Amino acid sequence: MKWGTRGYKDFLKVYPLFPSARALQECVKGMPFNSGILQEVFTMVECEMPKISEKDRRCAIFIDEMAIKEGEVWDASAKRFIGKTTFPPHQGLAKKALVIMIAHLATRYKYAVAYYFTSSSAKKRERDADLPNEVGEALRDIVLEVIRRGEGIGLLIDAVISDMGPDNQAMWKAFGIICKAWQNEVICSIPHPMRPSDKLWFMPDPMHLAKNVLSMLSSNKVVLLSDADVVEENLDDNEVNLEHLKDLVTYENAFELKVAFRLKEENLENLGHFKKMKVGTTRSVFNKRTEVALRMQASETGVRNSATTFFVSLVSEWFSTVSNRTLQMALGKRDPDEYNRRLDVLRKIIKVFRRMKIGEKGNRKPIQTGMLNIGKT
Repeated sequence: MKWGTRGYKDFLKVYPLFPSARALQECVKGMPFNSGILQEVFTMVECEMPKISEKDRRCAIFIDEMAIKEGEVWDASAKRFIGKTTFPPHQGLAKKALVIMIAHLATRYKYAVAYYFTSSSAKKRERDADLPNEVGEALRDIVLEVIRRGEGIGLLIDAVISDMGPDNQAMWKAFGIICKAWQNEVICSIPHPMRPSDKLWFMPDPMHLAKNVLSMLSSNKVVLLSDADVVEENLDDNEVNLEHLKDLVTYENAFELKVAFRLKEENLENLGHFKKMKVGTTRSVFNKRTEVALRMQASETGVRNSATTFFVSLVSEWFSTVSNRTLQMALGKRDPDEYNRRLDVLRKIIKVFRRMKIGEKGNRKPIQTGMLNIGKT
């Protein structure tokens, strides 16, 4: 059983014969936990391996960063100052903490197996499309070492999952991952470094990707669907427009009972850093209720918003597919009809994001790369 402090304290109220949370913390007080790869965690996980079935050994590496307060502080347990960067290419005081975790694919366990203090200042190579920078190469080497140690104790690491930040994209490039579907060039996996007969997959984190879709629409205001998608989906226009969603908020404000009651204007524009980080903000826009409300508005007022309605519906279906935790929606052949429907959603999201143009200039955006990658993976 694995709990946080609050859960364990609730457990003690029922079974007070167990040691207090503070007593347990004292037991691990002397355990080294210095920045870098945490061999002590691998040693503890190795002790659990005889109890874990082969199916439950399948897992993935998750990479994420969090902002921290810049400055040096005294670490009483390590008896030294901490606060400077520990990630090899970075220099100066740390602004972020990079955490590398191993998480199981079927059951809910997660271990932090490495962490580094990072900043935004690093020496980078010349901007050559074929050359990864030093950050990407350093992160690649760390991931390979984590895989080596994890596989060495019996874990089966099948994937590396991260957000679409520039450092992580540099890591993908260092591994040889390419995603340019509009040029028919998509490589989302490499031969597994420890099991050459298997593949090691790389994919963006679905939660971050969903939040990036809203940020993209909020920043660029307009997305233009391709003529082929307009014909295939029988749409009366090709413009996904943020104004359609803002008009819907105004339209529904006239009613006491709202269909898209979670849709708020503050969730559509001028999103602050913390609001953008909330999955709930994204789900307040991309959900079934917003789709239905848009259809009702078009039916009653004659407004042309079919492209926006289609886009909201597609992103909502995609998000439900990649974030589900139920067997009913899982990608498995227990229900062939549902399985094929979910595959159709993934194929359609690849097709739409590959063809569409974002903003007035229609430039390619990282969100398109992420969607193509996760759809192929």
